[in-house]
Amino acid sequence: FSPGPTPSQTAMAHEWWQRLLQGQPAHYQEIMRMRYQGLTFFEIAERLDLDERTVRRAFKKVLQDSIR
Repeated sequence: FSPGPTPSQTAMAHEWWQRLLQGQPAHYQEIMRMRYQGLTFFEIAERLDLDERTVRRAFKKVLQDSIR
């Protein structure tokens, strides 16, 4: 049995998520939210009427920006 994350771990994760999205264009934020919800890159591309490669590039860029 795992008690799950502590309140402090949850707060830290929420803060990291906010920093990850901060300053990103709205469509990049939407891609990240959809990915977080478990959608595949293909599903996101279909829903947003984008090429799957475009979705992958946006996702990668947000992650790369987060480590700078």
